[in-house]
Amino acid sequence: MAIEVEYPEDSGQRPKIKNANAIIIESYSSEQLKKGIDKMVDVHAVNATDGWKAYETAVGERWHQYLPTASGKNFELLHWHIFNLKNWIRGIHHHVSLKHLDYYLRVSIQIQ
Repeated sequence: MAIEVEYPEDSGQRPKIKNANAIIIESYSSEQLKKGIDKMVDVHAVNATDGWKAYETAVGERWHQYLPTASGKNFELLHWHIFNLKNWIRGIHHHVSLKHLDYYLRVSIQIQ
């Protein structure tokens, strides 16, 4: 899952999610993560990650910003988006098969 965050010019306002995207990958290997990043993230975007080693290889030559996770505080919007997606699936569908997961991911992103 990847989100695009919009940071307001007024520092008194909170950042918000501008866009979100999710795709299914086979594993958390650098190769699979790279496929996801290549599909979901613009080549000129800043890739902010928690510094997990697999991300370093997956991001490659793209702009990569390392942010320590700080118990999730540095990725609060991403965690809220994942939380909302999980609750939507549990509350509406109760179960999602791998066969239909890609469709559910696309639909959930469009309705948020």
